[in-house]
Amino acid sequence: MSDTTNRKSIPNRRAVLKGMVGGALGANLTAQQADASTFQSPYKPKDNISRVPRLIWKLERPKPALPYSYFWTWDHSTNWMLDDPGMLNFGCSNAYLKNPETYVEDYRRLTDLSAGLGVKGILIWGFLRDEHGGVDFGKRVADYAASKGVAIKPGVGTNAYGGIYYRGNHKYNIQTFTAKYPEASRVTKNGVRLRGGTCPTSPIFVEWLQEGLQWLFREFNVGGANLENGDFVVCHCPRCKELHASWKKGEPAFWMHQYYGYNTALGAIDNQLADKFVTWATY
Repeated sequence: MSDTTNRKSIPNRRAVLKGMVGGALGANLTAQQADASTFQSPYKPKDNISRVPRLIWKLERPKPALPYSYFWTWDHSTNWMLDDPGMLNFGCSNAYLKNPETYVEDYRRLTDLSAGLGVKGILIWGFLRDEHGGVDFGKRVADYAASKGVAIKPGVGTNAYGGIYYRGNHKYNIQTFTAKYPEASRVTKNGVRLRGGTCPTSPIFVEWLQEGLQWLFREFNVGGANLENGDFVVCHCPRCKELHASWKKGEPAFWMHQYYGYNTALGAIDNQLADKFVTWATY
């Protein structure tokens, strides 16, 4: 048998996953568990799409084995409105090309699925950006999810990845912040300050990050947040160099910078950690 024939006879990873998901749903969902809903959206999209009857799956089972499960999503590639010409189904950090109303409806439908399956939260990278309505539409997404018992978890970049307001001319966007306070930007080994990334030990940055997170939890009905630190970002300013000299030997330099960013962020919302669903990436 040729190599080509062998390859054709072996199911690819996507086919296997589709089969597993289909089998799991088929084993747990029945016709009685799926009911047609004609939910009237309080947000009144322009094209009345949310008044179209659709199935909302409900899974009857004991308490979930993973009570803190959540969907990890990007705003630009969470596609439930399949007729929007701006859809993307690949990549990260992409531009948002869909209609603003689609953002609300995509996550309303994913919220319905999450509630029906017992998934606790939805992590959204790009939760706040100008292209899909900014603060107003972010509130719509968070309010609807909260009404269904699903926690919206905005992705928050502690020293990169947009900050609290992912993309746009907003005070809690990192590019906007570093443009106003270039002295809070991180420094390369060659002493060059980089707009778009921050120094985790800068007093101005510490104040900004804590103020921004408190604003996020105060202004939006979010159920938590997900913190990320810009992967392996390191600042080489004199203050960071001095701190790193006394850091534990043998550990990667970015661990110290990650610690200062996360410690600052968690300190800002310390009084809410018992009730909110907060996660972070350790890299």
